[in-house]
Amino acid sequence: MSSVTPWCRLGGSETLPAEQVKTICIIGAGSSGLVAANHLREAGYEVTMFEKAAGMGGAFVSKAYDNSRLVSSSYLTAFSDLRMKTDKPHLSLDEYTAYLHQYAEKFRIAPLIRFSTNVIQVSRRGAGYAVRVEPAPTEFGCAAL
Repeated sequence: MSSVTPWCRLGGSETLPAEQVKTICIIGAGSSGLVAANHLREAGYEVTMFEKAAGMGGAFVSKAYDNSRLVSSSYLTAFSDLRMKTDKPHLSLDEYTAYLHQYAEKFRIAPLIRFSTNVIQVSRRGAGYAVRVEPAPTEFGCAAL
């Protein structure tokens, strides 16, 4: 079996022994967090995402101005594993947020996300990290990459 890293995907129906599975925590369910979650999970990692907002979209939702549009083209903004089906050169923030939801649905990412959860501390613990979150006084252990 080849080594498993975020840059090396598992082939076919190959599985890892439980002791080799690492847990990854991703802070934020914006565009980068969604893609990271998808590809890390495909690489064999257990993924938990923490999002302080009640929904996904990150800055495209929480810091949006009325009638905003993306400045990058629809073609360049789309992820390689889910191309956009649009003729529009630039999407509105609402359209882009809908695209992020479509991505999360296609790759079943939403169940990985803990919404309305603030990350209050990340500290080194052994070979990984301890991640403290609110509202629940919970601590998660995460692998270091």
